Amino acid sequence: MQWFEGSIVQAVTEAKNANAIFVVYVHDSSEASTQTDLVLNDTEVSSVLSTTQFVAIKLENGTDGAKQFSQIYPLVLVPSLFFISGQSGVPLEIVGGAFSRDDLLNKLYKLNPTCEQDNSPVSQSNKNKETEESASSESKETADLEKDSSMEAFPTAEVDTIQETTSSEAPTTRPPAAQDTESSACSPGQIDDLSNVPLEERLERAKIILEEKQANKQKEKEEEDRRKEVERRQTGKDVAKQRQLQHKEELRNAAEERRKDKQDDKLARERVK
Repeated sequence: MQWFEGSIVQAVTEAKNANAIFVVYVHDSSEASTQTDLVLNDTEVSSVLSTTQFVAIKLENGTDGAKQFSQIYPLVLVPSLFFISGQSGVPLEIVGGAFSRDDLLNKLYKLNPTCEQDNSPVSQSNKNKETEESASSESKETADLEKDSSMEAFPTAEVDTIQETTSSEAPTTRPPAAQDTESSACSPGQIDDLSNVPLEERLERAKIILEEKQANKQKEKEEEDRRKEVERRQTGKDVAKQRQLQHKEELRNAAEERRKDKQDDKLARERVK
C-alpha cells in the first residue's frame, strides 16, 4: 500500500486539487491494527486506494499528526479509517475497529462505483471479450450491453448523499479480529464544527490549538519543576538547619558531660583529703 508521504495539509490540498476522496488511516500497535494493515495491503484494496480517486495518508495514534487530525475528527476507535470529501471536508464514512477485505471493498466501491468497473472480474471479462471478438459486431454489442448492465448495478452517487453501510450489507464471514472488534460507522452529522471553512484552514487552526496546548503543558511542567526545585532546596535548608541544631545540642551535652566529670573528680579528691 502506497501512502501519501507529505503532511496532512499537503494531503488535503492534493485531494482537493484532484477532486479525490481524502482517506486517513489512524492505527496503533494493537492486534486490530495489525489485521487492518493486512487488509489494506491486499492487492485489490491497495490497487483501488492507489488510484487518482483517493489520496490516502497513514497516522499513528498519539503522534502530533494524529492529534492535529483528532481536533477536527474525534477518534472513537483505533484503528479508524476516515473517508472525507476532498472538496468540502465532510466525512463520507468512518469505520472503526477491524474489518474484512470484502467489507472494505464494498465500502470503496460504494464511495466510488467507477473503481469497481475498473477492477471487477466482470469488467475484465468484458474487456477481454471485446478484444477477442472485435471483428464481430454482434459480440461487441453483447459486451456493451453487459457493460451497461454492470453500470446500472452500481449507479454513481453524489458523495454528499452516501449513507453508512448497514449491518445487512456486511459479509457473513469475518476474520477473528473482526469478530472480536465490531466495525463502527459514524454519520456525517456526528462530526462537530464542520462549517464552510476549508479543511486546510481548519487543520491549520487545529495545529495552532495543538501547539498552544503543548506550550501550556510545557509551561505547566516547567512551573511544576520550579516548584519541586524550591521545595527541594527548602527541604535541604531545613535538613541542614536541623543537623546544625542537633550538632549544637550534641556539643552542649558533651560539654555538660565533661563538666559533670570534672565536678565528680573534684568531689572525689576532696573526700580523699
